[in-house]
Amino acid sequence: MPLKVLLIDAATDFSEVGLGVAHNMVHPPLGLMLLASYVRSCFSADTLSVVVCDAAIQCGNFAAVADLLAEHNPDLVGLRSLSSTYRQLHELARLAKAHNPAILVVAGGPYAGDAPAQILEDLNVDLVCPAEGEYVLRELIAALLDSPGSRDFRAVAGLYYRSQEAGCPPCRKTALRPQIADLDAMPFPDYGDIDLDRYASFHALTSIQRRYALLLTSRGCPYRCIYCHSLFGKNFRHRSPGNILAEIRSLYDRFGLRDFLIIDDIFNFQLDHAKEVLAGICSLPFKVRLFFPNGLRGDRLDEEFLDLLVEAGTVEVVYAIESASPRIQRMIKKKLDLEKVEAAIEATRERGLIVNGFFMIGFPSETPGELSATVAMILRLIDSIHFPYIGIVRAYPGSAMYRLAGSLGYSEEFLRRHVRVPLGTQECIRAECNFLPTALLQEARTRVALAFKDFARTSAMLAVQRKYFTDEELVMKYATFFGSTPRVARLFLKPFGLGRTGQVGAAQGNIDPSLAR
Repeated sequence: MPLKVLLIDAATDFSEVGLGVAHNMVHPPLGLMLLASYVRSCFSADTLSVVVCDAAIQCGNFAAVADLLAEHNPDLVGLRSLSSTYRQLHELARLAKAHNPAILVVAGGPYAGDAPAQILEDLNVDLVCPAEGEYVLRELIAALLDSPGSRDFRAVAGLYYRSQEAGCPPCRKTALRPQIADLDAMPFPDYGDIDLDRYASFHALTSIQRRYALLLTSRGCPYRCIYCHSLFGKNFRHRSPGNILAEIRSLYDRFGLRDFLIIDDIFNFQLDHAKEVLAGICSLPFKVRLFFPNGLRGDRLDEEFLDLLVEAGTVEVVYAIESASPRIQRMIKKKLDLEKVEAAIEATRERGLIVNGFFMIGFPSETPGELSATVAMILRLIDSIHFPYIGIVRAYPGSAMYRLAGSLGYSEEFLRRHVRVPLGTQECIRAECNFLPTALLQEARTRVALAFKDFARTSAMLAVQRKYFTDEELVMKYATFFGSTPRVARLFLKPFGLGRTGQVGAAQGNIDPSLAR
């Protein structure tokens, strides 16, 4: 009988799925799909069985997860979560141990990278993998196959474990594991592990309601932003253009996919390489639509790069500005060149692409003046940025942001209340445990919302948006921005003559009309 591995994505709270608000995005569990493909390539089907489960899509509640555990009766359960969904990871670990205490429970993902010691305080979690997991999982599986009853994994590099040795700290780390150097050697994720049609019906990173794939063309980011995860480390590594194009062709040939979301931490860190990838996409015998929901640094691009974005079929890009305060930029270690990113926003808009922006307000030590500077920047760019998303800063345990808040005098009790607030702008604003007063945060969001809702501005933006998105997709995009249900978004869009459900405008430029399906 093969060793049975169940990989569960716990990055979306069950209670939030389908509500269509900003913090409820559901997308394919690419990391787990990569893990599954890799370990399957290392072991025969007679030796190993791997099942990938997106708990939000396939289960929807904890009772269904319990049924899933009973159905598959796994030997090893891998759990992935974000720091914002840490409670869900611990509940799934509890369910796994309740089903069978002998199950090896391994935590991974961004939460594991931030807070391994905190995770291991939960006795339902046996091991934590804080970084890339392919080689770690392979060696864990090999160890279980060699010694099924063993629970000594100290020889597996890249893990945190709970020490039972007297006089030792309760959370210990095995040897450091080198990062994967040759990304081309990794097999492609297998989209046969998921139901693509189901993801098309949920709120995605770009709100498209079509079948799509996620592309991870590189790993690692040399920047040290204190609010970001460190799952792939600071050493930038990229796949070759040929390898990336081969995956795109495979997804097109097998599933007919033409919509691709590039989700690198920093796609354009090596600009010449990024240009080579885009040029290769331009040469494909079929046309695609590209979306960059993150991963484009606005001060590391030029005119040629922007032209290639357009030629390759790019629809939408997001620039993460965070703050207009130079002091805050230094404090959070992003150190963005604000003049360059403003120029990039204007240049991208002029090429007819949909430009969105990410902003963060409520940093520890942020002053009312610095908050006002960020709002002023948004308002200055309001006719160029389609959706200026504003997030309220959260400092999760284990993160550099959390340590900064502690160093500034915020108590552990305050920070515990701070992280319990659900992830979502309105929920965070209403909380009384932010780093800036609620009234200031609400005023900032209100000023932006009023400018966003200007009739002439919205009409101009919709004229571009409707070239690429169906009316229902636009409803979801506006619901995301408002942090509302789709009904509220429909009421807002009704005066602008939103067409019938599913209708899409004519394609523009190099976008093939056949893609507007």
